[in-house]
Amino acid sequence: MNMGFQLDDLHAFSKVAQLRSFSAAAATLGITSSGLSKTIGRLESELGVQLLNRNTRSVAVTPEGELFLADTLRLLALSDEIQNEIKLRQTKPSGLLKVNVSTTMGRLMLIPRLPELFELQPGLRLDLRFTDQPEDLILTGRDVGIWFGELPDRYVKHRVLARTSRITAASPIYLKQFGTPKSIEDLATHRCLATTGWGTRMNWRFKDQSTFDKLHLNPFLQVNSVEALRACVLHGLGIAQGSSLLLNRELISKGQLVQLFPQEVTPGENISAIYPHGKQGNPLTHVFIQFVTNIMETRAHGIRTSRSD
Repeated sequence: MNMGFQLDDLHAFSKVAQLRSFSAAAATLGITSSGLSKTIGRLESELGVQLLNRNTRSVAVTPEGELFLADTLRLLALSDEIQNEIKLRQTKPSGLLKVNVSTTMGRLMLIPRLPELFELQPGLRLDLRFTDQPEDLILTGRDVGIWFGELPDRYVKHRVLARTSRITAASPIYLKQFGTPKSIEDLATHRCLATTGWGTRMNWRFKDQSTFDKLHLNPFLQVNSVEALRACVLHGLGIAQGSSLLLNRELISKGQLVQLFPQEVTPGENISAIYPHGKQGNPLTHVFIQFVTNIMETRAHGIRTSRSD
């Protein structure tokens, strides 16, 4: 069988599959719905399978379409990466980049380094949106997001920038007043802090040789943001377990925090860059992601950077 479809055909199919709408995909691509329908029909004819189930109200991807979509997205990503490398060699990128970033990461890690970014990239303009709620980057027209934890959307491309650890720590103020726990079991008699959502009991994880044990604790104080949790620890209100993004090397090296049970550190959440397929070909996206990766390498304790997708 002679597969005569082009990258534009694959891009058209991916848009329909992601948006679940011919009209929305056509508007995004700047073509007519009828023209888009003919493109999908041609693809299905050449492949000999039905990729989409459609009626007047909705579009659904068939099982064969899901398999083809996965391969399509990989091919489009490769094409974008090749184009991106060429563009980066030709010129220094400029323009507006629309970025979503978690509130804590943005305030604690990104904003202090923005002067450096703008000095390196004088043609860059940023539209920063601080949010802790997942957004559909395609529908909202955002270029890239820096995400902490589980990825929100299987139809976005992602690159793991770093892998964090979970650290248990307290301030010298607290330890002077209440003493230092000698064992993990001693934590049950200490003032342990948590973010809301745990209910009346919370689970802290600790490494036990090759396994990870959970310790069930009653929180002494709960707050509704991780930044507030960090402030409570620093002011001596109790002991907390949190990401190495929050309880970081800088605070420990300055003596503002004392890490407890360093031999019991467990893996934490990933920090990832997420972007719609097609956006990674934007040189600005490449520059920004690389800059955030550099921040991870120099800023945070217990974070291991990763340069693989």
